[in-house]
Amino acid sequence: MKPLNKEIEELALRINEELKNEEIVKEFFKYQEAIRKSNLDEMEEEIKILQQKIVNALNDNKMDEYEKLKDEYYQLKSEYDSHPLLVNYQYLTESVNDLLQQIAFIIDKELNEK
Repeated sequence: MKPLNKEIEELALRINEELKNEEIVKEFFKYQEAIRKSNLDEMEEEIKILQQKIVNALNDNKMDEYEKLKDEYYQLKSEYDSHPLLVNYQYLTESVNDLLQQIAFIIDKELNEK
């Protein structure tokens, strides 16, 4: 990728700093850090392990074990998906993405009008 000229790079860095001062972006990073410190990664790993065990039980035609593992999987997946940190983080991710898309739209609109 061709390096940016200095002026555009400085503008991009200023936009970045302004974004970091937006309340929604601050919240996003706060939740990102909280998730990093939580046990959600361990839960996610347990879910992946259960998925593999379910496939193995199904392939081995162990239907009783399959049903037991499937129930355990759905319980853990439900707990994971409804975890407040994750729910809020997903909302904040969407909000930050919307903000970035608005900025990209404004830049694109201005470029196309000239």
